[in-house]
Amino acid sequence: MKQKVLVNTPDLSQGGGVSHYLNNLSLNESSDIDYFQIQGTGKSIFAKVLYLCRRYVQFSRKIKSYDLIHIHPSLNKNSFLRDAVFIRIAIKKKKNVLITMHGWEDEFESKIKASKLYRYIFKKTYARVAHYVVLGNIFKNKLIELTGSDNTQYFIEYTVIDDVKIKMPVKSITTTDPVKFLFLSRVEKTKGIYIAIDAIWMLNKKTGMNHKLIIAGDGNELESVKTYVSDNNLSFVDIKGFIHGDDKIQAFMNSDVFIFPTYYGEGLPTAILESMLYGLPVISRVIAAIPEVVKNGVNGYLLESKAPNDFMNAIEELIKSPDQFSSISELNQKTAKQLFVAPKARQRMKEIYQKLLND
Repeated sequence: MKQKVLVNTPDLSQGGGVSHYLNNLSLNESSDIDYFQIQGTGKSIFAKVLYLCRRYVQFSRKIKSYDLIHIHPSLNKNSFLRDAVFIRIAIKKKKNVLITMHGWEDEFESKIKASKLYRYIFKKTYARVAHYVVLGNIFKNKLIELTGSDNTQYFIEYTVIDDVKIKMPVKSITTTDPVKFLFLSRVEKTKGIYIAIDAIWMLNKKTGMNHKLIIAGDGNELESVKTYVSDNNLSFVDIKGFIHGDDKIQAFMNSDVFIFPTYYGEGLPTAILESMLYGLPVISRVIAAIPEVVKNGVNGYLLESKAPNDFMNAIEELIKSPDQFSSISELNQKTAKQLFVAPKARQRMKEIYQKLLND
């Protein structure tokens, strides 16, 4: 690729789905692709706003020497407004723009539709971009509705995960041994943390077994979860807090099932794809692009419900047949290695760049 691409990034030293995605892709290892950080690390709002304003000016100057600008927003208020300015600058400079849309808040989508101001901003920025990468067809259809046009070119791409060099055995369980469940995410109520705890609590009461739940992550609800676990003497819960590196690998290796009853404004959660790579069946909800990767009864179970009792029933269905459980584990490993690992995703993204530059 002889022409140059500039990719807007958050602070890649910090956590978050977009940072994880771009760190794993490592597109800036190519000499014709550069990363441009748009988020500051200042603690005060004033410091962050000042940093961003400076970056707008620097971005306006820098893009003169680039042929394609790749922007990574999510559909929420802060990202929508912040990235609208970058998009507008690139459009005014007559640059070719590619947007990868990450998270998607349905509530904010409704605000765009209801607000004249937001609709105007969207019309002058996002709706004028001809090329989008989306995490699933659900978001393609939502964008077609918002833009009022089906002339935009869409590419379906997945979140990206690190490949695992170690050989991983297919997961297996028995009907007599406790099962280890993993919840790995930001610990927030809307991520379904209490649904997960209560579902396994109910299962243990019903069966008399001691199935385990590992909670890995940090978040606004972590201390409340610790209190909930302590007050109810839930000894089956093991709260790890934020983990990474070898600790994260071990959490996946030592778990049997990934449980994630989210009702947050997701895109396609990285942790679900990671869990599949390690051979964990997935129990989650029908939300965002999750159903485009996890097929109910094939890769695990997806529920419409948010009731812990319904999740308990899904868990029972999953673990009642060890042979089927191992088949799901093997399929998830195969699917993840074919579609989600960084080397293959990096190559697909470069092919998208090349296509847009050639066009």
